Amino acid sequence: MMKIYAGFDSGGSTTRCLLSDEKGNALGMGKSGPSNFLFCGKEMAAHHIQECLQLALKQAKDRGLLPNPAADYQDGSFSLEGIFVASAAVEVFDGKTHADFFQEVTGCQNTGCDSDILPVWYAGTRPRFSPAICSIAGTGAVTYLLSGNRFVKSSGWGPLFGDEGAGYDIGRKALQLASRMSDLREPMDPVFYQAVLDFYHVSAAHPRRLLRAVMQVADDGIGTDTRSRVAAVTRCVDQLAEEGNESAGKLFAQAAEDASASVRAVIARSAQEDPYDWTPRDSGEMFTLVLSGGLFREKSPLYRALCRTLSRESRLTGITIPKVSAVQSAASIALYQNGRSEAAEHLMEQIYES
Repeated sequence: MMKIYAGFDSGGSTTRCLLSDEKGNALGMGKSGPSNFLFCGKEMAAHHIQECLQLALKQAKDRGLLPNPAADYQDGSFSLEGIFVASAAVEVFDGKTHADFFQEVTGCQNTGCDSDILPVWYAGTRPRFSPAICSIAGTGAVTYLLSGNRFVKSSGWGPLFGDEGAGYDIGRKALQLASRMSDLREPMDPVFYQAVLDFYHVSAAHPRRLLRAVMQVADDGIGTDTRSRVAAVTRCVDQLAEEGNESAGKLFAQAAEDASASVRAVIARSAQEDPYDWTPRDSGEMFTLVLSGGLFREKSPLYRALCRTLSRESRLTGITIPKVSAVQSAASIALYQNGRSEAAEHLMEQIYES
């Protein structure tokens, strides 16, 4: 029987799954909607997990990499041997709670779950877990400092009153700015305003339909829950910033300041021994800054703005974006945690070379 291992990147807007065989050969990739049940609910999360897994299996079948293309992983032709799930929900509901949910949905008895920072740290500092600051900017945002057994966190307070500099935060500010322009509470930027309306397929003759377009739950390529639909407009703002739009550029400049503040905060707290002592101390330790998430692609507006704001930070040895994605790293961890360290390394090397 063929044994399959899976890594899941369980996000607030998107779920990704990568399958590997027991030798560390990538089989197939699947992508679906959100699976962080804190925000989308367990029913929707379960649907997206199953859909993501089936899409990954379909790609593996289409590539001729499964022994019986007509079979399903539950019929005995091949088995889902181990899963590792990376999820921001772990720190709200403990890892076992989230792992149990994935185990129930997938039927895989050997399911582990940890913070979404673990694959980023692994991907950015391999072959060793060297001291690093890892910053994620997707739908949500969080920054961690990791060195040995020390673990310092900044941001990541969720969409209600945190996650500054993330997709939801930028999207919310973009919608707020467009609504203020519509009311003439802000000077009109016709390019920015029209682009936001067009993104949601709203006519300028009926701008208040924007609220309905954002709130509706629809499978129209924008998002199937409100949080995802708000975050999605960041793609439009990103494009405008690339084209030199001033309004969009200001939004990303503020996002970079927010991300930079989190980086500086964990550095200031890096030498603290008492978590309730808020006095900044300089440990003198140097860190690599590892960036991950949809907003931190190389040369993106947020990446460039962040590099500018941190250019004089003396405690950073460099800024890197791993060539291996979080879900690819998660699949490698699934192998590693099941005693297949050589296969785990092969999967990482294979992806680096692809």
